[in-house]
Amino acid sequence: MRAPPPAPSIVSTAPNRRAVLGSFAAASVAAAVHRPARAGENGDGDTLWVVTTQTAPWRAALDARYVEGGGAPDVLIDEAKPGQTIEGFGACFNELGWDALSYAPAAARHEILREFFGPDGARFSLCRMPVGANDFSRDWYSYDEARGDFGLERFSVANDDATLVPFIKAALAFRPDLGLWASPWSPPTWMKTNGHYAAAMNRPTWPANGLRPDQVGREGSDMFILEPKYLEAYGRYFGKFIDAYRDRGVRIGMVMPQNEFNSAQVFPSCCWTPEGLAAFIPYLGEQMSRRGVEVFLGTLERPDDGLYEKSPRIRRRGRTSGASASNGPARARRPTSIATIPSYASTSPSRSAATAATTGATPGTPGR
Repeated sequence: MRAPPPAPSIVSTAPNRRAVLGSFAAASVAAAVHRPARAGENGDGDTLWVVTTQTAPWRAALDARYVEGGGAPDVLIDEAKPGQTIEGFGACFNELGWDALSYAPAAARHEILREFFGPDGARFSLCRMPVGANDFSRDWYSYDEARGDFGLERFSVANDDATLVPFIKAALAFRPDLGLWASPWSPPTWMKTNGHYAAAMNRPTWPANGLRPDQVGREGSDMFILEPKYLEAYGRYFGKFIDAYRDRGVRIGMVMPQNEFNSAQVFPSCCWTPEGLAAFIPYLGEQMSRRGVEVFLGTLERPDDGLYEKSPRIRRRGRTSGASASNGPARARRPTSIATIPSYASTSPSRSAATAATTGATPGTPGR
């Protein structure tokens, strides 16, 4: 096993600053919790830093302190020169995260959630959730695996009632104004060209995921069946998902068409080209506009300038969407260009997809 990498240094140019750092995936945590520190506990007097490394989980970082200069920092924060607006910080709700929390006694689980979402904790304010299975799910599933069910008569989110719904509601108890955005890792298998959740075969030393060589996907291809009846049904699939969660008391304010749409993964995944997304966005935008839900494009696994370069060609062919970029009822409707995000994500996700920032990290996306 490789030795854990050194912790990144963060330098702030602002005086009298305090830091809050939080992230979790499947209930793994690195956080700074604001509360009075015990004598000798840390270096800044009012913040207890709790960190997890590759070899040591949940350890108090007794030597955590601010530094002024001294070598090249990994991150430089200059509060005198504001840039993009960061609308919130958070993490991703996953089934295995709820399973892990469920092992804890009720009092301990309450305390963990309070430290994530409470006013005296990390104060997560914008979190992500999957639409169907992701790589931290108990199993692979979608909300409608009835082949050819274009009417979505078999659609159901009942699977989530044991995990994601109680997880999110437990967070809402501490943070009623918590923002939520959602994205699928994979459409229903019958809507895909390979008929499978995954898009890549597992590594030789890993358990097989059931994918055949002829089912392997690749970046630069469309793994969704780009026929109108499939595109229209998938747009309504998103709409029924929003409605089902609303009926359970959970409001989702934003969706993304696909997680990492340029990556074929060994877990649920689906590659899309800019042209494929351009064909789908009008159907998705129509459904989300009816519900006042925003549409966001981001979370590419790696930069790809080729996706950006395709954007003008798509626009010249008239294949931009007529859906609202924000899909909000009180905002102007305007075209949304698909291939205008040459990097990982936008720091202001509810803004127009056509003006997404070219750098930054998506709140609530811990590396997946």
